[in-house]
Amino acid sequence: MSDEVLHARILERLTASDSPYRAQASALVVDHLLAQPLRELVDLEEVRLLVLSALTEENVRRAVEQHVAPGFARHAEAVVSSQHRVGTLVSQVAHDKLRQIAHKLQLPEARWAQDAVDPQLVRRLLSPVWTQVLLNFAKRLPVPGAGGLGGAPSGRGGAGLGGFLTRSVQEQAEKLIDRGRSVMGGLGAEVERRLATAARDFSDGAAQVFRDTLYKRLESQEGRELVGQICAGAIDHVIATRFADLQLDLDALPMNELMDVLPDLIAHAAPSTFVQDIVQRELAAWFVIDGDRTLAELLHEAGSFDEARDALVRRSEQLSAGLFRTAGFAEWVTRLIAP
Repeated sequence: MSDEVLHARILERLTASDSPYRAQASALVVDHLLAQPLRELVDLEEVRLLVLSALTEENVRRAVEQHVAPGFARHAEAVVSSQHRVGTLVSQVAHDKLRQIAHKLQLPEARWAQDAVDPQLVRRLLSPVWTQVLLNFAKRLPVPGAGGLGGAPSGRGGAGLGGFLTRSVQEQAEKLIDRGRSVMGGLGAEVERRLATAARDFSDGAAQVFRDTLYKRLESQEGRELVGQICAGAIDHVIATRFADLQLDLDALPMNELMDVLPDLIAHAAPSTFVQDIVQRELAAWFVIDGDRTLAELLHEAGSFDEARDALVRRSEQLSAGLFRTAGFAEWVTRLIAP
């Protein structure tokens, strides 16, 4: 048999639409790969270098802009219209385990967080809020100068209790206590009752007053600037924190119990429509962007094509050498070229 005839026979048998030889070859390759130890399939040093070489600012920024940020936006939009509750992702077994952990959980001391927030900035942020809350309370007090009994305030703008509270809370707190004691010394039982009633009535709505006042404060230009300074200072503090200090807090958590919950959480959540929709949505979106591109294009874009190709060729050569030495491959070749 001439080489030309043999060559034609091999090509015909491999390219036929229902070729059993092609299926047999594919099975041989897959079975050979599945039988290899992972250390034979993957060169750890090569993979490490490839991953690190791809983690450039340009590559990460492109991944964030093309996939991460749009994916977050898609998820946020889907969640807003979703009726799913957190409990749909938590099995009853996991729920019970989490409750047991909560009963004996001791919160970490978080010593690394000490001084992360500048107290002076917090005082500057909240002082006007507390002042306004106290002013609202003062208007209800049945004491002279506060409007409750109608007593005439002093001619000096800051002598009445209402005007007095408009000053800095920090500077006037002790004076306010002394002033209250002197006023209360001359009150009768009826005024004391009114005072108690005013305090009780105000306490019912104090939280709402505080929230409304705090919201306005945070929306103001000065409030936003102070919040920015507080957050920036906290970030600087965290950046200067040792990983060892953070680990101390993790060591204080019941990690064994938490790890024991994970299988129940994941196994229950994975088949849910909530998780299934996320996976389907993000895979479809990824293929819209990169589905028509070749692996070579993606590697070129990441700047890792040459290194990745060389690594794949070396690894393939080593694996194929082992495959070609197997009895199964020899039998397959014999059948392929047989008349």
